[in-house]
Amino acid sequence: MIILAIPNTNYKGIEGSILEWIVNQSLDEDDNPTWAEHCIAHAKPNTIIFHLTSWAATCCMLSNKVSEDFEVTFKGFKMVPPQLLHTANDEEIWRLPFTNVNTALHNGAQAINDRNTAMQSQFNDLKHLVKDHIVASTLQFSTLNKSIQAVTTSV
Repeated sequence: MIILAIPNTNYKGIEGSILEWIVNQSLDEDDNPTWAEHCIAHAKPNTIIFHLTSWAATCCMLSNKVSEDFEVTFKGFKMVPPQLLHTANDEEIWRLPFTNVNTALHNGAQAINDRNTAMQSQFNDLKHLVKDHIVASTLQFSTLNKSIQAVTTSV
C-alpha cells in the first residue's frame, strides 16, 4: 500500500503521525496491529509505502470509511489516501496533485507578467515625463538666453 503527498512539499515531521494513524487503523479484532513495515523511497521522499499482514487488513484499509477518516485527519495536507501500489502506478494517481501545482505556477507566472507589464507602463510614463521636462527646460534656457542677449545688446 502507498500514501502519496504532492511532490516538492515539505511535510517534515508528519511521517510519525501518518505511521501512528496507519497502526491505529490497522488494528484487528483483538487490537493487534496488522501493520508489518514501511519504507520511504529515496527518489520519492513524500511517498510512504507500507505493508499489512493480511488481505483482510488491506481491504479494511482500502474502505471508504478509512479513506474518509484519512482525509479528515490530514485535511491540511495535500495527500492521497492509502491505495494499492499497483493502483497508484497503473492509474497514475500520483499525477493528480500536479494539477494544483500547475495551476499555482500558472497563476504565479501570470501575476509576475501582470506586474512586469505595470512596471513597463510606469517606466514608459516616466520616460515621457523626462522628455517633456527636457523640452520645457530647453525652451526655458532658450528664452533665458534670448533675454540675456537682448539685455546685453541694449547695454
